[in-house]
Amino acid sequence: MDVQSVIEICSPDMQKVIVWITDTIVPEKYRVVENNKTGILSDPAGICLDQHGSLYVSDSSKGKVLFVRLHYPVDVTEIMTGLDIPLGVPFHNSIIYVCEYGSGQIAYVDIKGDIISNPDIMTCEQLRKALTKRSFHQGIKSMKNCQLQSKLKSIMNIHDDENNNDNQDVFKDHSRRMDKHLIEMNDPIKTPAAVAFDSNGLMCVSDISTSTVTLFSLQHNSRHMKATAVRVIGVQPLVYSIFVHDHVIYTASADIEKGFFLPTMKLMIHSLTMRFLEMIQLIVRKFMAFLQLQQQMNME
Repeated sequence: MDVQSVIEICSPDMQKVIVWITDTIVPEKYRVVENNKTGILSDPAGICLDQHGSLYVSDSSKGKVLFVRLHYPVDVTEIMTGLDIPLGVPFHNSIIYVCEYGSGQIAYVDIKGDIISNPDIMTCEQLRKALTKRSFHQGIKSMKNCQLQSKLKSIMNIHDDENNNDNQDVFKDHSRRMDKHLIEMNDPIKTPAAVAFDSNGLMCVSDISTSTVTLFSLQHNSRHMKATAVRVIGVQPLVYSIFVHDHVIYTASADIEKGFFLPTMKLMIHSLTMRFLEMIQLIVRKFMAFLQLQQQMNME
């Protein structure tokens, strides 16, 4: 939409009669913009919003995730490529996650570099922050980029020939492309279609082939991220979208029933029940030890 039209629409008189405005922002329709022209987006499948109001969009046929900066004209750049049918794409704690439906994997990009550290592409500020987190402070303010990289590599025990590992694809040919990593999952998902996060940081992933939603806890060590399955919930078939709010998982099903939702409160109750049982077992063990001590004293 051109600037003059936006000004006219935003006028007080027009606001009285206009309820909704629908406009296409990708591709740009009214100006020639090289990074937002016709054909840049083919089959958008997932979309999410970050804390700054920018969008991330997955393209299932092109195998890409695009970063969409909302200004005029809209600025579009690729941050992930080479994906195998990317679908769901949530933003959580400055990390972009994406379901690779074709390969059965969950890929992610650490936007700020706070979780996964790759010294070769980190800025001086990021390197100093990573070293500070590892309790190294001596002389880092005066160190140059190469010195910071070398120091962080030595602390992380990284060698130059280990940079290209099996769970990382490095893109260095574009200013916005970043390291794509794969989550190591103890319970693999065959056909992941949607992913979301609850308020406790649990990752919820739908599996089309098994009609389930699996809840994972995530752990990381600055080089890898691992997911441990904590619960599997049966859902309706063909769940291609998940939303979590107030301990409830809402799932959108493409099956004939057209929709479903599940409470995750049971998981919390289950955890509390397990803690209660552990407490009872501890009390029983202490009571049995007390009885044995009493018997020994009586024998003496």
